[in-house]
Amino acid sequence: MKELETAFGKSLAENFSSEIQSSGFEVVDDLYARRVYSKDLWPRNLILDREASLPNDANIDAVVRPVEVGQISKLLKLANEMNWVVIPYGAGSSVCGSASAPSRSSAPKRPTLVLDLKKMDRIEALDEVSMVAKVQAGILGQVLEENLNARGFTMGHFPSSIYCSSFGGYLATRAAGQLSTHYGKIEDMVLSVEGVLPTGEIFATPLAPRLAVGPDWNHVFVGSEGTLGVLTSAWVKVHRSPQDRKFLGFHVASTPDALDGVRKWLQAGLRPAAVRIYDEEESKLLHGYKSGVKLIVVVEGDFPYVDFTMRELDKMASQLSGWENLGADPAEEWWAKRYDISYRQQQILSHRRMILDTFEVSTTWSKLPQLHLAVKAAAKKVSEGGLLVLLAHFSHFYHSGGNIYFTLCGRNPDEEGTEVFYDQVWNALLEACQEQGAAISHHHGIGRLKVAAFVRSHGVLYEALRKFKNELDPRRILNPENLGL
Repeated sequence: MKELETAFGKSLAENFSSEIQSSGFEVVDDLYARRVYSKDLWPRNLILDREASLPNDANIDAVVRPVEVGQISKLLKLANEMNWVVIPYGAGSSVCGSASAPSRSSAPKRPTLVLDLKKMDRIEALDEVSMVAKVQAGILGQVLEENLNARGFTMGHFPSSIYCSSFGGYLATRAAGQLSTHYGKIEDMVLSVEGVLPTGEIFATPLAPRLAVGPDWNHVFVGSEGTLGVLTSAWVKVHRSPQDRKFLGFHVASTPDALDGVRKWLQAGLRPAAVRIYDEEESKLLHGYKSGVKLIVVVEGDFPYVDFTMRELDKMASQLSGWENLGADPAEEWWAKRYDISYRQQQILSHRRMILDTFEVSTTWSKLPQLHLAVKAAAKKVSEGGLLVLLAHFSHFYHSGGNIYFTLCGRNPDEEGTEVFYDQVWNALLEACQEQGAAISHHHGIGRLKVAAFVRSHGVLYEALRKFKNELDPRRILNPENLGL
């Protein structure tokens, strides 16, 4: 406990020794661990780190690793007594700063601990009749999927970060997987959540497929990004592993033509596992198209379902103007490389003055084309002579609308202050999105990145949320500053 004694005196270290370590927690407080756990994968932090603007010490004082809920309860009760800050932490894959510790300047002299949940990594139960599973928050997505596969099931949740993200992180941010058009987002899968309130009280919501017992507490805690409680496990829907999977690709004359066709599919009741539309610029730069857009489809499930869906998709597409069937190859190629992009970020961010990030938004069908154009126009305006490229694809679809996933890549025009350029780009994109009345996030969450826009978009409801946070957490123990709370 030498590092703790140095930072905050012997009293903190002694409390850890007597109250926490005796309860079975693993406590780590060396400088390397504290620096690693003081931030997540928010590109702004990576930029600051690259340009030596992050402090040489760390914004946290220790990492604690529980193995069961009772330990978390005890820690949070002690944190209230001792006025500690506690940051719930899964795999640290957030790209919005939701698991990054607050700066020392904003929370001076408050010991800050990261609550690392990775040791709580089991599937506690699998009800094969009801097809539901109780899953602990710390398990990594790929490990969860492989364990379910071994018993003949899938959760159907495949984010690009599946190898380096946790189930608890999915709950915290209302995450989406690549096959969400068929299986849904994480909030569509959750039936019940369990966790610990900031006061240390343990809670569980009712387990039922549907219920009418007042406001749905699941939707209060799912998406709260570690501010309202520590989510320790959840009951989620699972599915039998698919018997079949088929692929289809199209060349379509334009983005609006592609969107209109996909809308007709969804509103006819068809649910392919994945549909992705790459806009004209992304189709040209990344896929070699001279004109038009690339569209890929993946369908999976039982044999009769897959065959029926493929026939209907192809039949409806054949009746649309400007659509050309390219067979299975484009979609099969995407499937084989579908996780690669998550591991290419560092190749660009390692270069000084470069920025790279993603911006995922959603709106209704009638507003999607204009939202696409408005965000593109905002990027062009802030780019200052072509220093910013904004690519876009549409990748999650619903009966009433869909998601646009933008990838922004640019170079700071000045020698210094890349984080300032990064902030300017984000402010412009968020403002354009809000002017169109769209949601400023579809599945990455808010964190510390989008706080100002989050406050604006919620209006009077933000003040209600802040008051609710204060009632649950009057000492502001859990993840202060995240979501602006």
